[in-house]
Amino acid sequence: MIYLKRIQKQDKEKSFFIFKEAFDKFFTESPKNGTKEEINLIYNNTESKAQLQNNGGSDFRIIYFKNKATGKSNRPSYEEGDLVVFNKRNNVYNLNIITPSNKKYIELNSLLGTNNNIMIEAKKYSLNQILFGPPGTGKTYSTIQKSLEILNQHSLDSDITNRIIENREKFKSLLNKRIFFVTMHPSYSYEDFVQGLKPKTNKSGSLFFEPKDGVFKNVVKKSKELYENEGEVSEVDIDNKDVLKICFFLSKFNTKTDKKANLFFGDKSPGKVFSKIADKFNLNTNSVKNHRDKFDFLMSEDRKGWKPNNGSSDTLDNSDLWPYDDIYKELKDKTYGEVESLVGKIYKKSLIVKDKIEDNINFVIILDEINRANISKVFGELITLLEEDKRIDGENELTATLPSGEVFGVPPNLYVIGTMNTADKSIALVDIALRRRFQFEAMYPKPEIIKEFGKGDAAVKTEKAGFMTVLNTRLRKDKGVDFQIGHAYFMKDNSLAEVINQNIIPLLTEYYRNDLDKVKKIMKDLGKPTDNDTWDTFGLLEYKL
Repeated sequence: MIYLKRIQKQDKEKSFFIFKEAFDKFFTESPKNGTKEEINLIYNNTESKAQLQNNGGSDFRIIYFKNKATGKSNRPSYEEGDLVVFNKRNNVYNLNIITPSNKKYIELNSLLGTNNNIMIEAKKYSLNQILFGPPGTGKTYSTIQKSLEILNQHSLDSDITNRIIENREKFKSLLNKRIFFVTMHPSYSYEDFVQGLKPKTNKSGSLFFEPKDGVFKNVVKKSKELYENEGEVSEVDIDNKDVLKICFFLSKFNTKTDKKANLFFGDKSPGKVFSKIADKFNLNTNSVKNHRDKFDFLMSEDRKGWKPNNGSSDTLDNSDLWPYDDIYKELKDKTYGEVESLVGKIYKKSLIVKDKIEDNINFVIILDEINRANISKVFGELITLLEEDKRIDGENELTATLPSGEVFGVPPNLYVIGTMNTADKSIALVDIALRRRFQFEAMYPKPEIIKEFGKGDAAVKTEKAGFMTVLNTRLRKDKGVDFQIGHAYFMKDNSLAEVINQNIIPLLTEYYRNDLDKVKKIMKDLGKPTDNDTWDTFGLLEYKL
């Protein structure tokens, strides 16, 4: 439930008391890790009350930490007409302000109508869901909208075209930050997805095994961190690539006799320089040194991999997060002056470093074509941990021990969305274990989408929609609902003949196992979808059946 209130003129200087009003109306049961009475103590404590009021009081948080309730305030006061949104998570209770400039204002204001305050039911999304259906029904595309809704970042623009464009751009900006996309395949394994032990040799040639985290383990780590901090993060307007460029600078332009890069930062001592950079970018000093050391190795005889000289088990993780090799290739041929100028812009630019409260702490991992992988092999024993009540802080919380010995659990703010092509019978069907833990949503062809959102002339779109309808009627009869052909194949600004030749006939040939006579018969049996004189118009001969 969410408490929503429109600020009236008489409310303008009463932000502290509006929080109290929201709190009293909102809670019908004691919050986790404490009691309602404990929170009330904040309002009876003169010092706490003064602190909240003096800080403006438009964004309050009640936080339980080690069973002690504390209050926080972060933003300036609100104005008449602004909206108050009061919601809660496990140990945090927020009062946030939505101003008319916020894109969500119109939607929330319309919910109020003529009322000045209401209680509304927050939309609940399934933690684990799979979109399934024939090819071309928009399963992968729909994951964009669903992901953004879960993160409360979806566009509210009334124009469908603008909404699609905005959603695509927002999705791109959140990819590998709050949304993670994995394309599954038959060779995908537990070691790739969760964690494996990779063989390594140290300097003396002895063999040892090093834990290597997979994509799911890394996403769980990120989502768990934000969940446990209840959305409190230190926001730094800096890119990891910028950090690596500075570390490259330290590596390339420091010699035993000439510490040009160190002197740029005002000190010959590497340790002090590392500390300065670490403080500037809110990093660990050892982390800065580690990045520099990796470039030291890459610089040595133009090497393409990272094997530390000290015999440690560290490796060159050339991921999107820390792309050492990319930075090396970009800067290795540049002069000192060129790199110094670049580093100067990075280091001296105005950085925003502040405490930030994330109102939405959700993460999403998309598993495209989930049934192409061997689910039991990929998830292993962790499949049970995905269940809502088995997650961290769930009613029946469970953990597992990874190959590294680390205790592992899945936080409740990580959403898993899978897609499944039901026409691909060459791959394993999803087993009962997965079906029991995921909510399945069917997606089938919709001719009305072609007419409403397809590109091109209206008559051509109608023609395409009609053809798709009669074709799918035949496919349902011959092969079943899973072998229909989706509307996505008909959305481009091209002719029906082009669609048939470029998409439909190749797909039907695959469906009917290269029985070209069968495909030709189906096309002729369908007749003409419009008043065209002959089926030759649709390129059957051109495709050389």
